[in-house]
Amino acid sequence: MPTDNHEASLISGWMYPIFAAVGFYWLIRFAALGGTTSTPATKDTERDSTGRCKDWHPGAYHILRAWASGIAKFAVIWAASKGASVRVVAIASRDRARARAYAEKHNIPRYYDNYQKLLDDPDVDAVYVGLPTSYHYMWSAKAIEAGKHVLVEKPLTVNYKEAKDLQKLLSQPSKSPRAPLIVLEGYHYRFHPVARHIKALVSDKEFMGDLKEIQMDFSLLDPKACLKNYLGIGDGGGDEKFLKIKLLDRWCYAVDTLRFLLPQESKLEVKDASISTFRASAKFNARYQGNSVVASYVVEKGKIEGITWNIRIEGSNHTVLVSNIGHPYIYHSISIRPSNDPTKTRTFKMYGEGETTFEHQLEAFSAAIRAREPKGVPGRIKAFSAAIRAREPKGVPGRIKNVKRGVFGDYEIWSGIDSAVQNMRVIDEVFKKAGTTSIPSRSY
Repeated sequence: MPTDNHEASLISGWMYPIFAAVGFYWLIRFAALGGTTSTPATKDTERDSTGRCKDWHPGAYHILRAWASGIAKFAVIWAASKGASVRVVAIASRDRARARAYAEKHNIPRYYDNYQKLLDDPDVDAVYVGLPTSYHYMWSAKAIEAGKHVLVEKPLTVNYKEAKDLQKLLSQPSKSPRAPLIVLEGYHYRFHPVARHIKALVSDKEFMGDLKEIQMDFSLLDPKACLKNYLGIGDGGGDEKFLKIKLLDRWCYAVDTLRFLLPQESKLEVKDASISTFRASAKFNARYQGNSVVASYVVEKGKIEGITWNIRIEGSNHTVLVSNIGHPYIYHSISIRPSNDPTKTRTFKMYGEGETTFEHQLEAFSAAIRAREPKGVPGRIKAFSAAIRAREPKGVPGRIKNVKRGVFGDYEIWSGIDSAVQNMRVIDEVFKKAGTTSIPSRSY
């Protein structure tokens, strides 16, 4: 990405200790929000005379259950602790002792030592699938078959075929009282006011002029990968599939962010791509409002640097630069530079009420479930989208509040099954352009 004054906000070497301290502070804050009361967990077999689990809560329509993974703490448990609409009531792990310890640590009433038992529970409305990527397809499919709504970690699957199969399964008639079922791919950044404001700016033809180029730099600090990279010892023991999945867990964000910033009808055409153990890059062409747009990303996994999730969007009227669009609740900045007078660049921030991207995502997911929109919602999408834009012309203050239901209807924001399928289409094309094969499905 070209260097300019805005990009001086990227973390330089002397700032690493400061960034580490800030990150530690937020981890401690999240831990405090999440609650770690060691209340004894309820066994999965304790039910009353009606067949319901004894801790069933009739006042909470959306009862969420999760797998005992590390990311679940960020995406569900701590996020749910800030909102009344979501209640985490059970956890599942193949290791019963681990499930119980996790449940007690996070004050979760029940635990399971089998994933299928969790899905078979008649009380559950939705599940969070935070398993390793190669298991996403299998357990998302089982959740759909069990009649549950699904929030699944990104990427949805490991390849395009799996994503299409899930889309087909979701389109089948369901006898579940919760139908039509919702599947949301966990690109949490989309729901934060920062990302939604940038999306509105890019969509404003009068403001941006002719869109010319979108560039993205992305990295998330991975200490193990950094050490292996600098020691030159590689990663994953030479297992090509393992290496691809480990890196895909990073650069899938880049593909989704570029697709998010462009409207869905702007199909990305892969022009060039490269993938190595610790680095991925790609260049695309896209058509937008009659113009040809160049989009590109560079993803680093093995460099010693902090969170880098920066966007540069160039139009004929303005250039928009965003520092850390992915985790803006930690830090971020937005700069808008007029093309005719760069000296009038203005920089601002949009922390709202301090909610994390995961809080926004979980509340939107919950609101969509409660709304129970009819399949397709063809007649309401425009109204939903208009409501969002009408309520958020510039500032996008604080929480999504009354337009949370609108997020579900606005396909430009909602990262549902259709968007997930298109992500995997682009990802498989990137693998092909890079001279390698897509990731094969797991043999179960």
